[in-house]
Amino acid sequence: MITIALASIFGITLITWLATRMMPERIRLLFCPICVGVSITWLWMLVRYHTGMAIDPAVLALLMGGTVVGLAYRAESRLNPTRNRLLWKVLFIPLGFFGMSSLIKAEWLIAGGSALALALIFVAFAKRTKKHPPEQRVEEIEQKLKQCC
Repeated sequence: MITIALASIFGITLITWLATRMMPERIRLLFCPICVGVSITWLWMLVRYHTGMAIDPAVLALLMGGTVVGLAYRAESRLNPTRNRLLWKVLFIPLGFFGMSSLIKAEWLIAGGSALALALIFVAFAKRTKKHPPEQRVEEIEQKLKQCC
C-alpha cells in the first residue's frame, strides 16, 4: 500500500509542478507541489477507504499527519511575530491530528468542528494589519510635513 501511495505522491507532485510552471509567479507561490501531492493522495485514499476498498489506515494516517504538520509550518510565516510560535504548534498540530483521525473514523461533525477550531486558532495567531482612520492618517502626514520644512 505504501508503494502505491508513494507513486501517487510522486505523480501528482510532478503534474502539479509542471502545471505551476505555466502560472504567473504570484499564483505559483500559493502551491507547494509536494503538499498537493500528499494531500490529493490521502484524499483519494480516504474516499476509497470509506467505500470499502482495502486501504491501510496506518498509511492514510501517516499522510494526513504530514499534511497537518505541513500546514502548521506553512502558516507559521503568516503569524503575528509577537505571538508564541510554540503555543501555535501545541494548539494547531494535536487538534489537526484529532480532526484527521475523525475523518478516518467517519466522524464528520467532529472533523468539521476541528476544522473550524483550527481556523479560529489561525485567526487568533495571524498578523493583523494596522488600519488607521483617515483623519488620524491625515494628521500624521501633516505633522511629518511640519517637521520636514
